[in-house]
Amino acid sequence: MTQATLDIQGMSCGNCSSKVQAALSRIDGVVAAEVSHSTGKAQVEFDAARTSPQALVEAVDELGYDAQVGSD
Repeated sequence: MTQATLDIQGMSCGNCSSKVQAALSRIDGVVAAEVSHSTGKAQVEFDAARTSPQALVEAVDELGYDAQVGSD
């Protein structure tokens, strides 16, 4: 499994982070996603053969937030 950290701008509450976490969890290949609005980060564990960090970023961006692959 591969892990990625996403830096996410625009989340202002727990509901925001819940929406992002649910969207990431629905992606084929994602094993686990943990999102915190207070830190603005998402930790995602995924199968690199089934999805990519770019697909994770795009899923968050589609919700109206600004995401990019960050550092752990």
